[in-house]
Amino acid sequence: MKKIAIAVALMMLVQVASGQAAYEKSIELAGGPALNSHTQYSVGANTTHGILSNNFFIGAGVGFRYTSALYYSSYRSYYQFGSLQTETYKSYDGKYLVPVYIRASYRFGRASVKPMLSFDVGATFDVGKNQKYKNTEGLFYEPAVGVNISLDDNTSMFITVGLNYQNAHHTYYTMSYYDGTSTEEIKGMASTLHFRIGFTF
Repeated sequence: MKKIAIAVALMMLVQVASGQAAYEKSIELAGGPALNSHTQYSVGANTTHGILSNNFFIGAGVGFRYTSALYYSSYRSYYQFGSLQTETYKSYDGKYLVPVYIRASYRFGRASVKPMLSFDVGATFDVGKNQKYKNTEGLFYEPAVGVNISLDDNTSMFITVGLNYQNAHHTYYTMSYYDGTSTEEIKGMASTLHFRIGFTF
């Protein structure tokens, strides 16, 4: 994998030196609804900078993301008036996250409207005041599909939809009539349907 990354980097440098590649930057808005209970939704903005060569782009970016993330859930069962009762509870907290990532994308064809594929991988850092529940930090990745629309020779707009997977965990507390009480940490990847709209220039 390391050798492949070095080979790609060298190839891009050669193309830049020969004038076959160009520096490209973008700004975008992103967000969408959650697909599981780890989060409720996510919104944010990013900027990405890198090299475009023959419709292939590779670069790095940074952004800001607000996510409503689950930090506590509970299950309780008990007898009341001769029948078994159950209760469930979930508590969410607003997280202020800084994602840092690498992006690779490819645009198909030479028309003004090009289908595209992209893939982000990186890590998020919790920069909010509530550091007690740092439950959505770490690895994330996002495959996406969309279109790139050329506006002029140097500017284009892109719209994508992807699946964002973010490392997440929360505390799960149970109080069972049959099994007593227990506390455990539930870990997984929080999945979000992510929509992006941005401009490259």
